[in-house]
Amino acid sequence: MVSFIIPGECVPQARPRFQATRYGVHTYEPEKCRKYKERVKACAMAAMRDRVPMGGAIGVLIRTYRHYPKRMTKEQRKHPEDMPPVTRPDVDNLAKAVLDGMNGICYMDDAQITTLTVSKEYGEEPYVRVEIWED
Repeated sequence: MVSFIIPGECVPQARPRFQATRYGVHTYEPEKCRKYKERVKACAMAAMRDRVPMGGAIGVLIRTYRHYPKRMTKEQRKHPEDMPPVTRPDVDNLAKAVLDGMNGICYMDDAQITTLTVSKEYGEEPYVRVEIWED
């Protein structure tokens, strides 16, 4: 099993952008998303150290933590599970950005993932906790 933390706010996978040039249409990924995937890649490489990417079926757990909203009282902050974040971004877009960043480092291809659990939660500091295991 491999586990690691990605510090900072989780950035969701954005839709590809298109730019018309005189040579045709060019597709690119927004810079914010691209930089976040590089941060995920760096954290994954540090966690994997000298290990080779996992083979076979794997499971992944992704837990994203966001700042408490300003409307949340101190009493509510003691029990954040009673008030889950039901706002954007969607968990599938959060997971896609993290999984794409780990591709080729923790596993050969994200098609190997047979179990995936993703959650959004509130916390004092924003970060993402990732656990990967062979299924």
